[in-house]
Amino acid sequence: MTSALSGDIAVRPSRSTTARSAARGGSHRNRAGVYRGAWLSFALGVVLTACGAEPEQADARDAADEGQQAPQSVPAGTGPLDAPEPPATGAVDDSKSGPLGTPATSSDSVVPNTDGMDALPAGTGVDGSTPTPGDGPTSPLIIPPGSDFGTPGASDILPGTGPLGVETTCDGVDDDGNGVVDDVDAAGDGVCDCLSIATLGLHGEWGAGDVVSGWLRDRITSSVTDLDDETLTLDLLRPFQVLLVRDISSNHNPGLSFSAEEAQALWQWVREGGGLMTLIGYSDAGEINNVNTLLSPFSLRYGADQIIPGQGAAAAITEWFEHPVTAGVKSVGADNGYPALGQGTVIAADDGYDVGIAVTIGDGHVLVWGDEWVTYEDEWIGDSSFQVDVFWQNSLRWLTRANECQVPAP
Repeated sequence: MTSALSGDIAVRPSRSTTARSAARGGSHRNRAGVYRGAWLSFALGVVLTACGAEPEQADARDAADEGQQAPQSVPAGTGPLDAPEPPATGAVDDSKSGPLGTPATSSDSVVPNTDGMDALPAGTGVDGSTPTPGDGPTSPLIIPPGSDFGTPGASDILPGTGPLGVETTCDGVDDDGNGVVDDVDAAGDGVCDCLSIATLGLHGEWGAGDVVSGWLRDRITSSVTDLDDETLTLDLLRPFQVLLVRDISSNHNPGLSFSAEEAQALWQWVREGGGLMTLIGYSDAGEINNVNTLLSPFSLRYGADQIIPGQGAAAAITEWFEHPVTAGVKSVGADNGYPALGQGTVIAADDGYDVGIAVTIGDGHVLVWGDEWVTYEDEWIGDSSFQVDVFWQNSLRWLTRANECQVPAP
């Protein structure tokens, strides 16, 4: 038969033959056979030794002549557990281990990863994954003495989990290991302190207050950058997380226009994780031309029909659809805007027109809003009938990529 340990072939005499030989042990024929076998074994050993044969092979043949099984060579690591080899430096001494599944007696904690055992704790894999019993190497996972692994407290928070808004420094680093960089909100106002925002276009003239220079500026630590005099390029846009496009009409910006290359750069920036929000309603129907040029790569645009006539006061937008931007929003004011058109998720509507459309492009987002009244902060600050501040908090969080500057709602 084939040895399970060495793979060598050994000849085992049958029990019937052995029994008959034992019963006739005193016969001359049996004794002659023994003498003849011994002589042949001696002669064969001399020949094999001269030819360089392995001694254990000769032993196997001798044992076969004597009716015995030769001892088998045992590969390292497959022998009985009661005779372990000395452990290598830094390795676990198996001779100190208790029954399978019990901790070793050394000072290290050992979590065996062996077939048939219970699943290991989540996140204990080498790469932070959850191992499956029987998968991977069978060597134990060593947890250094004194480590915080498995003890209650902050160290139990796995990468990519944990509360938001705990960090205190805008340093471009995930300081608390929760998977989000710079989730700082010292005032707890629902806007990330570290948010990097740029604007394009002029502030409107049809309401009091400026949400950018007032409400927003009070909630972030860095200055808002004006890109009005710049040619849009990918390198120009990359430092910013959010871009607010306001009045870029040629009516109020004589000679202003945008090239197809600028629109393409904007599309690429969004695709890489940028957040673009456009607003409208600053002028007559001609104002949609420039902004529609920038929106064309996204298959989005504004229509020419004027909607939401406020007649001197803001009309309430009350038709909302489920989306991260609309959470907690029941009413927002608007006054003389233009409908949002194109492919995307409609988040708000009025009188049969889509007022807001949200689109995810690659790692980034686009929010097309059909009015500009929300930028006049003095019109809605302190007015409990509108949730414009919640609308802005939600919009800025959604526009910012998921692993940067995310903070909880207040």
